[in-house]
Amino acid sequence: MNVRNLLADAFDSAASRIRNNSCGMTDQEMESALHKMLYLLDNDHHFNEADARAAIARMYFFSDDTHKCYAPFFSYEDIRAAYDKMLLTLPDDYNFWDFCVTVNLMYSNHIETLRSWFHDRSRLLQKSCELARSFLLDEDSDHPSDKIWWYVNS
Repeated sequence: MNVRNLLADAFDSAASRIRNNSCGMTDQEMESALHKMLYLLDNDHHFNEADARAAIARMYFFSDDTHKCYAPFFSYEDIRAAYDKMLLTLPDDYNFWDFCVTVNLMYSNHIETLRSWFHDRSRLLQKSCELARSFLLDEDSDHPSDKIWWYVNS
């Protein structure tokens, strides 16, 4: 059987379970799945403002054993200023909202290392932006022109 038929069968099965209310998903999980599916079908795998803000709001790191610190970790205005400065060194495919998601992801994923190297808030933003640029420039991916969207939504 080819992959196209397997995928179609999987979608048919999922649709049947959703219609019969036997999929085990919460309303919030269904809404998230719907947004991902619609975005996937749109063929524009880049963030818009609403989807970026939603993705960023789900990012966090642990400040200690029990407390989470949720994104956004930097103001959108500060990220916009950094984006404008770095624009010419970023791949053309990525928009401001892609960059915002990536900056927050880099900060949440590398918080301990970043904070051990830098204590100044502006340096933390600068280095998070440099990590974001490096991540977006890395073509070692199945989706080099829309890497951050696939990373966050897979």
